[in-house]
Amino acid sequence: MGDMAHEQPREQYAPQNQSHLPIVLWLLALLLVLYPLSVAPAVKFIPPSPSPPVQSMLATIYAPLRYLYASTPAVRTFYQWYGKLWGLQL
Repeated sequence: MGDMAHEQPREQYAPQNQSHLPIVLWLLALLLVLYPLSVAPAVKFIPPSPSPPVQSMLATIYAPLRYLYASTPAVRTFYQWYGKLWGLQL
């Protein structure tokens, strides 16, 4: 019984030197896929005339994609096809 009092506590958590880089890279990759694909659900499920704050937020969030849509024929073609999958005309 006296021996237990002198035992070192066992490490119950992962070592502190483990890198979070793989998790960060997976999250970044997921974001890079889901962000462009979120356009169709946003158009489909957000009311046609959202409140001004919502309108402003959506304009800010999707500004990079709107720019690419307007300036890149391949992006425009992709979104036209993708919109049809959702029953939308983008």
